[in-house]
Amino acid sequence: MKRFFTAFFGASMVLFMPHMAGARPQEKAPLPPYQLMLQDVEETVGKALAEDNVAEIVKAHVLSERKHIVYAAHHPVEVELAQLTHDTNKRTWTASMVITHQGKVVTARPLSGRFEEQKMIPVLVERIHHGDIIAPDNIRMIAVSTNKIRHDVVTDAAQLEGKTSRSTIAGGRIIRGNELVNPAVIRKGAAVSMTYNTPTMHISTVGEALEDGGMGDMIRVRNSTSSMVVRAKILSPTEVSASLAPTHSDAVTPSQNPTLHSSSGY
Repeated sequence: MKRFFTAFFGASMVLFMPHMAGARPQEKAPLPPYQLMLQDVEETVGKALAEDNVAEIVKAHVLSERKHIVYAAHHPVEVELAQLTHDTNKRTWTASMVITHQGKVVTARPLSGRFEEQKMIPVLVERIHHGDIIAPDNIRMIAVSTNKIRHDVVTDAAQLEGKTSRSTIAGGRIIRGNELVNPAVIRKGAAVSMTYNTPTMHISTVGEALEDGGMGDMIRVRNSTSSMVVRAKILSPTEVSASLAPTHSDAVTPSQNPTLHSSSGY
């Protein structure tokens, strides 16, 4: 019989806890003081399944028992889980729970339930607002079922550090990558130095940022000479590297602005 619970609860495992509430005359008699809780059984099964390489983190659910207290006694007992099996495809498990006292079997019962694979992901400790910079101490790791983790969910704490949010994000919930942005180093309306480099030429001019952006972000910038609006990558709080191609929404034709073809008016 393989043992997953170590001996005498209430001592080493603290699975049996004394029942502290006293009974009143009009109430039912109190439960025995040593109690095996449903949550403790689920945690033990989950750890055993993880040890069997079902997944790195496994959360087990007992479906064969509905009460929060699985067993209660007036004295410490020994609890063993035997014959633990699982079905990976159906995500189910079965086991036998044997309770003994002083080497004698008190009761034995079958247990069954389902399980789910989990993964540790980063979440916020508390709510943040747009503009708040996420620091390492704003982050904690929680176990989440893998079926809730889509391709766009942030799974690495490094993806959060130094970022800010597009809008308010509550603490403790799953965060998606598109909810995060780099902190703005250039604000809308700011004057910036625009550069464009090719193997054969270097063009410099000045422009106006048409939106906020952080380091490495692509933002729209208006050339102060030609009024052409282009996409530009933020290099520093005062510099952007632009593309000669105008944005679709703001492009103007040569007839509208003849300076577009000048050497310094990209």
